[in-house]
Amino acid sequence: MSCNTDYDICISQNSTYTLTLQLLTSGTTDPVNISNWEFSASLKPKIRSPDVTARFTCSVVSEPSATIKMVLSSDQTRELTRAKYVYDLIASVSGNDPQETVRLLEGDALVDLGVTRGS
Repeated sequence: MSCNTDYDICISQNSTYTLTLQLLTSGTTDPVNISNWEFSASLKPKIRSPDVTARFTCSVVSEPSATIKMVLSSDQTRELTRAKYVYDLIASVSGNDPQETVRLLEGDALVDLGVTRGS
């Protein structure tokens, strides 16, 4: 699998944010086998910041089609007070020795600061 990992996202404050991705084998429309993969994604103020601002909830939507999603709840986006963060999404592939970790996506996370908060 080969991909350009840079992808900027825009998050609306006070709203649920969801990004759904399908992982395909490079140069084809064939889904990647993600049966032994675990996904995690984090949001930080700056790339070298030791503190994680938020962790996305990552889940497999469909294993046969290699579709995953990463989500921030409205409670999490409510806490975003800066206009710009950085994020990345990684996959840990079990069954390999040593375990392989691959960065699938990274970029800036721009926050559209909101006024109205949900109940």
